[in-house]
Amino acid sequence: MSGNPHPVFQDNVPVEKANARAYLPLRLGNPDALRALDGSTFWLVYIQSVVSFFYRDTSDTTSADNGISVIVDGSGGIWKVISSGAGIGIDAAGPLSGRVAFDSEDPGFTYFGTDTELLYIRLSAGGWSSGSQIVGPEGSPGTNGRNFSPDQVVPDIAARAAYDGEAKNFAVLVESDSSNSDLPTLYFKESASSGDWSNGFTFSGGGDVAGETHSATSKTTPANADEFPIVDSEASNVLKKMTWANLKAALALLFATAAQGTKADSAVQLSGTLGAGKVAVGTSTNGIIAAANITDNGTEVTVSAAGARYLSVSDTSGTPVKFVAFAYAAGGYGGLYTSTNHPFRMGTNNVQENMSLDTDKAVTIRPVATVPAGGDNSIGLKFTATANLGIFVGSGAPTLSAAKGSLYIRTDGSSTSTRLYVNTSGSTTWTNVTTAT
Repeated sequence: MSGNPHPVFQDNVPVEKANARAYLPLRLGNPDALRALDGSTFWLVYIQSVVSFFYRDTSDTTSADNGISVIVDGSGGIWKVISSGAGIGIDAAGPLSGRVAFDSEDPGFTYFGTDTELLYIRLSAGGWSSGSQIVGPEGSPGTNGRNFSPDQVVPDIAARAAYDGEAKNFAVLVESDSSNSDLPTLYFKESASSGDWSNGFTFSGGGDVAGETHSATSKTTPANADEFPIVDSEASNVLKKMTWANLKAALALLFATAAQGTKADSAVQLSGTLGAGKVAVGTSTNGIIAAANITDNGTEVTVSAAGARYLSVSDTSGTPVKFVAFAYAAGGYGGLYTSTNHPFRMGTNNVQENMSLDTDKAVTIRPVATVPAGGDNSIGLKFTATANLGIFVGSGAPTLSAAKGSLYIRTDGSSTSTRLYVNTSGSTTWTNVTTAT
């Protein structure tokens, strides 16, 4: 080593304090502590993090700090590691990308990658060894530190106010903190100023999911992205989560699938006497339709069972009206009917006036329409696929266009030649039919 400006200790010769301080090694925690130090009054330091002694080389003014073998202090002094004479010395250090600058070094040259934290050795055949960790022998266990204890323990957050004036780092444990879901919470004074408390450090009690859930703030309407905890029975009962969107999808599938038993909380009733507001799907007893008897092949929904079957729609307000569709295999027929003293009407586009089967068993075409002057193609009885081939009705001579051969009944005809007409052109030409007087 060079650059030691101080005399050695001599027997029976008093040593100045400054010289003694310079000659004795200074113990530092890490290289950053040396980098922040004016090392001009020292010549030897021991750095704990790298387990090495360093000396100040006053003859060197150019070497760069590599964090391993060379460290530059806060005053620009250059410090170099002292080899202990055992193990492997580190010749250079830096990021792995900088190792290429030493590719021409002799075998045995060592390079420490500061980013990989691995040691590389130059090989005799050229190239570098694989990186190796630098691991020293395990040291003796250190002395156990003192257990932490708060300065005061209070029952609630309001009681903490009694210690607002304490010094910095004063600690208070609130046993039940209402601002943190009533959980134990630790606070520290951040300064001597009154009430200058840190944010709370909450102790959750080792994952008390039930307690934390019970004490959490309620939410009335969940969003699709909200999450619920579940225990996964298919994965060794580990804790997992499910979104509200996925939960709704699973419940929708459950309620739409027919199964045995009664689901009292759903709109689908699977068995028993049909309740108010329920859709009947289940066993075939007690008025419930069996799910197996209702099929949908994509184009047709079918309700089937042995024996006569009736499907009805009822309006029970005022005088009740019931519309029934039925199938009767034993009689070889099926049909539609309404309850007693109510006509059966058919229509299109929500209009119930196209045709009526009246209570006197007569069929009426357009039962609510008035007689049109000259006829109307929408009021008549038509036949086959030929357009407007049929029997029509109106007042006055016919003016409507109809298929050839169609008949026109004139409601106000008063002679043998004005009561009945036949179409002779397939358009608007009509010829009167002479009738008896």
